[in-house]
Amino acid sequence: MSESKYDKYFITNHVRSGPKRKGGAFGALRAAFPNVKFTGGFGFYSEPFIMIDKTHVHKYDDYLFFFGSNPDDISDFDAEWELCMGEEEEVHKINKTTLVYIPPGIIHCPLRLVKVNKPVFLMHIMDGIGE
Repeated sequence: MSESKYDKYFITNHVRSGPKRKGGAFGALRAAFPNVKFTGGFGFYSEPFIMIDKTHVHKYDDYLFFFGSNPDDISDFDAEWELCMGEEEEVHKINKTTLVYIPPGIIHCPLRLVKVNKPVFLMHIMDGIGE
């Protein structure tokens, strides 16, 4: 197949795999398209681990999407994440399909996957390029 003038807009080598995750796209979009105005990524997770171990804050809207990995029923969620919010690190347990909005300036994390009976999917989008 010959190369198209639009091929440059398709990224096919962004997937990273490891013992706890199957996913990617973090950084791949910005690397390929430096003028992109948002960041994000996704992953399928099958073992407990600490994704982010320290609190932090962003100056952009931040969105987290937690789903089960059953393509016939994304509410089939058999795992538990913990996400801390605020200076007091209030722990929120995520044990069902959940969407989280984190406004600019809100301290958040650590983010931990503490129990996995079935693999789960996490997608992250932020309205900025990070800081």
